[in-house]
Amino acid sequence: MENIGCSESLPTYTYGAGLFSQSGGSNATSTLSIGVAAPGEYDLSGTGTVTVTNATVGSSNYTGTLKVSGGVFTVTSEMTIAGGATLTQSAGSITAPQVSNSGTITQTAGLASLGGITGTGTTSIGTSSGASASLTVTSIKQPVITINNPGKLTILKNTNLVTNLANTLSISGNGTLDITNNRFYIDYSPGADPISSIAAWIQSGYNAGAWNGPGITSSTAAGNSKSYGIGYADSADPGNPAGLSSGQIEIMYTLLGDANLDGKVNGSDFILMAANFNKAVTNGWDEGDFNYDGKVNGDDFVLLADNFNQFASQSADVQALDAFAAANGISLTSVPEPATISLTILPAASLLLRRRKFLGQSAVHPRSACSLGSLL
Repeated sequence: MENIGCSESLPTYTYGAGLFSQSGGSNATSTLSIGVAAPGEYDLSGTGTVTVTNATVGSSNYTGTLKVSGGVFTVTSEMTIAGGATLTQSAGSITAPQVSNSGTITQTAGLASLGGITGTGTTSIGTSSGASASLTVTSIKQPVITINNPGKLTILKNTNLVTNLANTLSISGNGTLDITNNRFYIDYSPGADPISSIAAWIQSGYNAGAWNGPGITSSTAAGNSKSYGIGYADSADPGNPAGLSSGQIEIMYTLLGDANLDGKVNGSDFILMAANFNKAVTNGWDEGDFNYDGKVNGDDFVLLADNFNQFASQSADVQALDAFAAANGISLTSVPEPATISLTILPAASLLLRRRKFLGQSAVHPRSACSLGSLL
């Protein structure tokens, strides 16, 4: 059945599959159910607009499909995508403040703003065809997140700590994950440890400090790249400085020099950096590589020192920092070549924790004249 204008109500299919296609006009209702009592599909294209309070796609017994290839689809409260159900977008726009997805979201093109995404489903953005796909969320928790060329997933800047989580994260080509000022966790166990891919994606996103490359980036850090970046840590790293659960990776917008990802730069971070000074490191943010170049040297020391909390007077931390710089011939305004620097590690006992330098969020971890009916 095709609707090219405004429909008083959607058809109800008691037997067999139902298909409703809208290519123009506008429809609105409080509740839209697709494929709940029998397999069903809603296709929106052209200049059509749909506005609903709640939308449900699929159920435990039947599959539902929502296809948006044009027009504007707006949910004002919540969208629920059941297991086995699909939301596909190849053009147009989709907006919802909250999405519970236990099925599949596939966006190959178009714009979508889906608020917080939760559930046990999968989310895929972008396609190898090169079409532009952009998904914006306030938070996302999905077992599988895939970002293909040139798709972009942006987690909006938050004033409070939110948890973003995946078991598997995949980024290909020019795909981009922009974490802005957020944290993102990957619980990869029992799968293989993806830390090498994570580090490579962050290095690519860093793009020599511009934070505009593909991979994992932060548009918030791009606005203050001299002080902020993306830190990362793996529970499998020596000593597990970030205190992560087994089989977990943390990716975090933070101060340059915050080696252990606690939201501050102090003597604890200095110890980690000093222990690896003048060494090549692999996946080494929590070993002191704050510019992602695979080594810990004077450049990294300067980044840490520039963010070191120097507001507490008579601080042993500041004295230790200054002594380290002097002992290794490092000027905080002019860094010598790494080969000219010899390492002197100061006793850990002389390092005292300082006041926090916060990031602006908690450092603690972890319608229309027409109405729609029910499409079965």
